[in-house]
Amino acid sequence: LAAIVLVVANVVNLICDAVYMKVFDMGVRGAALATLTGYFVGLFVTVPYIKSKSRSLHFDFKSLSFSAFTEIFICGLPNAFNSVLMTVKMLVLNRTAIDILGDNGASAVAICNNCLSFASIFIGGSAQTMLPIIGVLYGENDRRGMIAAVKKALQVVIGAGILMIIVFEIFPRQVALLFNVKTDELMNIAIMAIRLFGLSLPFFAVVYVFISFYQASAKRGFAIAITLCEGLVFIVPLILVLSRLFTKNGIGIWLTFVINEVCVLLMIFIVGNIIKSKTNKDNILLLDSEIQKSLDISIKAEVNNATILSEKVCTFCEENGVDKSRANAAGLAVEEMTVNIITYGYKMKKNENIDIIVRINGDEIIIRIRDNGIPFNPFEYIPDKDMKEIESNIGGIAILKKIARSAEYSRALGFNNLIIKV
Repeated sequence: LAAIVLVVANVVNLICDAVYMKVFDMGVRGAALATLTGYFVGLFVTVPYIKSKSRSLHFDFKSLSFSAFTEIFICGLPNAFNSVLMTVKMLVLNRTAIDILGDNGASAVAICNNCLSFASIFIGGSAQTMLPIIGVLYGENDRRGMIAAVKKALQVVIGAGILMIIVFEIFPRQVALLFNVKTDELMNIAIMAIRLFGLSLPFFAVVYVFISFYQASAKRGFAIAITLCEGLVFIVPLILVLSRLFTKNGIGIWLTFVINEVCVLLMIFIVGNIIKSKTNKDNILLLDSEIQKSLDISIKAEVNNATILSEKVCTFCEENGVDKSRANAAGLAVEEMTVNIITYGYKMKKNENIDIIVRINGDEIIIRIRDNGIPFNPFEYIPDKDMKEIESNIGGIAILKKIARSAEYSRALGFNNLIIKV
C-alpha cells in the first residue's frame, strides 16, 4: 500500500505539472500546486484500506503503550529527517539558483524536482515495498531472505535509474517542454540541469535502498546519519562552493546532485566497512555473521510431501549434532504443522508452495514455516464438528505444544508465519 500511495501521488503530481504549467501557464506556482494535488490524491488511496474489515492494521486506543510509541517514533526518524532536510535542501538550492540565474534558476530547480518525482515512482516505490518485507525477515532472523530482497530491490532501482539516464540524456529538450519552457535562455539552462541531474539517479537509488534497509533492520542510527549526510552535510557545502566555481548555465548547481550522491555512497561503504571490522558483521548490510546451521526447503502443498520433509529435517538435525529424540521432535513439529496448513490453509488454493527454514542455534532448534494460504492460525482453528479430522487435528496441535518450547503465529504481507522453537 505504501508503494501504491507513493506511485499514485507522483503520477498525479506529474500529470498536474503538465496541466498547471503548460495549459494554465502557472509557472513555479503550478509546480507547487501539482505536488499538493498529488499527495492529496495519494491520501485518498488509503481510504478503501482504512474502511476494509479485513485490514491487518487496527486502531486500539485502549492498548496505548509509551514504549511501543517510542519504538515507532524512532523507527520513523529517518523518513522524518528526510522530509525536513528535503525542505532545507530545496531552500538552499532555490536561493542559490535565483542568486546566480534569476527566475530561470528557480524554474530549472522545479524541473529537476519534478524529474525526481518521476524517478520516485520506481525508486521510492521499490524501497517502500522492501521496507515491510525486510522488517518481517529481520524479525524472523532470515538473513538469506534479507540479502535476496536487497539484491532484487537494487536490481530494480539501478535498472530504472539507467533507463531514466538514457531518457534524460537523449531527450532533455522534450522533457523541458513538458514543463512549458518557452525561452531559449531557460531551455539551455533546463537541458544542462536535466542531463546532469539524470546522472545522479542510479547513485540516489542505491542510497535510498540502503537507508530503507538500515531503517527496517534496526540500524536506525546509521540510517539517520546517511540521511543527514545526503540532505545537509554534503550537499550544502557542495552547492555553495560549486555554484561559484562553475556559473555558466548553473553547471555547478546541477553537478552538485551527482557529486553529493557519490559522496554519500562512498560514506556508506567506508563507514559500513569500519563498523563491520569492529563488530561481528560480515557484509555492508551489517548483518550478523551466519554462524547458525540452517536448512532451507520449499515444498508443494501436498500432504505426501510432509512426511518427506519431516525425514529431511530429522536427518539435518542429527547430522549437525542434535540428539535423536530432539531431532525427531523437530521433524514431528514440521510434519504436523505442514499437514495442518495444507488441509485447512489451502482449501481454496492448489499447486502452492510452503517455505520452511530450520536453524540450529546452540541447543535450540528454530523452525520457520511460511505459506500464502488463507489467514490461518493453527493454534486457534476449530474445525467443523462434522469433520472426521477433528480428533487427529487436536491431537497434532496438542503434541506440538508438548514438544515445543514456544510456538508463535503471525500474518504479514499476505503470508502466514509460524515460528516454532524446539
